[in-house]
Amino acid sequence: MWLCQIGRKRQDFNLTPFFLAPIIVGMEVHLSPKQESQLNELATTTGRGTDELVQEAVERLLAYNNSFQEQVQVGLDQIERGEFVEDEEVRARIERMFRP
Repeated sequence: MWLCQIGRKRQDFNLTPFFLAPIIVGMEVHLSPKQESQLNELATTTGRGTDELVQEAVERLLAYNNSFQEQVQVGLDQIERGEFVEDEEVRARIERMFRP
């Protein structure tokens, strides 16, 4: 048995090989008491709703993750093309930078 919340109504579903999952329109996020308190305080001081703040935080996290993955791919592509500096050369450059 699988429990799913669709909107404000909870429904039980028996899983079968031919089961098609309903579209879930909401999500429950569990926060520590400290996080919840901080989120409520931020909502109060900014005049924004907690849902809005959480949605913004998730959007920023996903955007950061996408950007990070793109930059990793840039680095991997550079390695494939041989556009990198060996470890010993990096150390030598750093030593030259800090030499009096």
